[in-house]
Amino acid sequence: MILQLCPSDYPPFAELCQAYEKALRMSGEQCLTVILQPPSAEPVQGFVYLGADDMRATRSVASGVRRLLPEMVRMAICHRYRAASVARILGLERMIVAHEFRYFARWRRRLAARLERHATYAGVSPPVCQELASVVDGVQLLPNVLDLDAVDATRLPRDEARRQLGLPADGVVVGWVGRLHAKKRPELAVRAIDAMPQAVTLAMLGEGTLAIDSPCMQRCGFIADARRYYSAFDVLLITSVDAEAFGMTALEAMAAGVPVVCSRVPGPEYVLGRTGTYYDHDTPDAVAQAVADALAAAVDGAARLRAEQEFSVPALARRLQALVANSRNEDRA
Repeated sequence: MILQLCPSDYPPFAELCQAYEKALRMSGEQCLTVILQPPSAEPVQGFVYLGADDMRATRSVASGVRRLLPEMVRMAICHRYRAASVARILGLERMIVAHEFRYFARWRRRLAARLERHATYAGVSPPVCQELASVVDGVQLLPNVLDLDAVDATRLPRDEARRQLGLPADGVVVGWVGRLHAKKRPELAVRAIDAMPQAVTLAMLGEGTLAIDSPCMQRCGFIADARRYYSAFDVLLITSVDAEAFGMTALEAMAAGVPVVCSRVPGPEYVLGRTGTYYDHDTPDAVAQAVADALAAAVDGAARLRAEQEFSVPALARRLQALVANSRNEDRA
């Protein structure tokens, strides 16, 4: 039995934990997923919710998890730091997955990592792995994935997606998805679309404050399960700073066959590889030119193929199978 621990089911973690469960089953493993906090919305069927309100009470949380465990748990897959702390108190062999940069920013975490013997660390992208490797050895790569079959089944047709978002049925639509936060740089996206010579609608899916406005921009607000609506876009534009550790929106667009434009920030560039259109300068004119280039290019299916090969449930199953097999061999040694 593999135990999967995650602090919350807030997007994208519910879908990610479901993908891990499916990948483990494909690898011949049983999996129990425990979400430490109460459900953020409708509980996910098959998950066990501990309902912890105070995540700082780590020993109390660990005691609650212990009461849920079957007798034979071989390994815990831990998403984020609190889950790893719980698994450490329980004395479990653990695979700790870092989903963002600066996992070891606090000295206590660095000290604990150097002292413990029953943990392997994984990063969701090579840049995250490189950062982890400055503190611990044997870092593994476990990228985030999509259950492509499930995503394909729920994606709306283009006309219906545009209708539900209130977008024009005709014309060019550039999508922008995320929190309206400084590190996502929504202002750069607005100014870039304003700089384009042709008429383009910028559909912004996300919540938050935005200081500027423009006739080209249409605020769609927070959209639950936004990836269902990617078919409404001719291009997805990502303007995030280099704090992005992965690039889930890029992967969702790749799955939908939508071209992606972004700067060469480490996480999204790893996800896109050669399938993205990049801008090298953070100026409206440079971004506008990259969007124009993406609109003019033919869509050849390379991005979707990369998603299938590297960031799908079967791809995760292959990685997990190798890691679990390696763990078994170490147990026998």
